Amino acid sequence: MATGHVCRTHDHNTMAVGYQGPAYTTLDIPASVETGQSTLEVIANRVPSQKYKIWIN
Repeated sequence: MATGHVCRTHDHNTMAVGYQGPAYTTLDIPASVETGQSTLEVIANRVPSQKYKIWIN
């Protein structure tokens, strides 16, 4: 069964719109998130990103 979790981001290297360089942020994953294979999808201003397959240890 799929579940959703809200994770907080912080320490962004830029907040610029249309920035062409590499961008990063830090993501805090709650301890309640299931371990193993998962999918990461970022939603900003109600617009979802592409989905990324990830592994949570």
